[in-house]
Amino acid sequence: MAACCIFLKPFARFVLSLSDRLFVFILVFLFNFSFVAFAEKIIMNDGTEYTGNIHILQDVTTQRMQSKKIAEMLRTDPLTGVNNKAGMYDFFLNADTSCKASFFFINLDNFKYIYNSYGHETSDKYLKDIAGLIRDVVPDGVITRYSENEFFVMMPENLYEGQVRKRAKNLIDRASFITGYPDDIVQKCRVYIGALYDEELSEYIDTIVKKTEIAMFHAKESNSSRYYLSYGA
Repeated sequence: MAACCIFLKPFARFVLSLSDRLFVFILVFLFNFSFVAFAEKIIMNDGTEYTGNIHILQDVTTQRMQSKKIAEMLRTDPLTGVNNKAGMYDFFLNADTSCKASFFFINLDNFKYIYNSYGHETSDKYLKDIAGLIRDVVPDGVITRYSENEFFVMMPENLYEGQVRKRAKNLIDRASFITGYPDDIVQKCRVYIGALYDEELSEYIDTIVKKTEIAMFHAKESNSSRYYLSYGA
């Protein structure tokens, strides 16, 4: 790309006819520029008569890619690599509201025990490992770290109720036998899941989150299967 820029610089400032403009676009195509910016200046002679235009061709691929990377960072939780709340709201802002979906609200109960007993390195590792489990169990999901010890997950609408239940049970089972941690962490820190099945995306996202969170509280009250499924509108 640097060689291309050096090659184009001597040709960047000159008066372009229609054929010249075509030549520039051919150069752009050959050198595979992702983004191109044009600047144009009208040239007048001393008698204020129009004599032509100067066009400046500049490859701004790097700047655009950097801007895209920064925007992605603002939507991503830096620890787990999943969406943060801003990323979640951005996704739902552009979602097809005519569709339906199913959701998980995942709570890591007694998570503070890990931090208080073993420090932030172990608690951070636990969060990353749980996020990895969620990715494995819900590979087609949109995952958000909703708070310090909570995740919110959206799943596609083509899942049957049985599949949603199976995913919830699978995630709980795998978290219950997570390896690489002292026994007291595995015993004290439990995963509870609230599941909301077949909810319309026309609902406001905060309403969907609240419904799914209420299902999670029911799961904590039951304390048996550790997940609770409710149904959308």
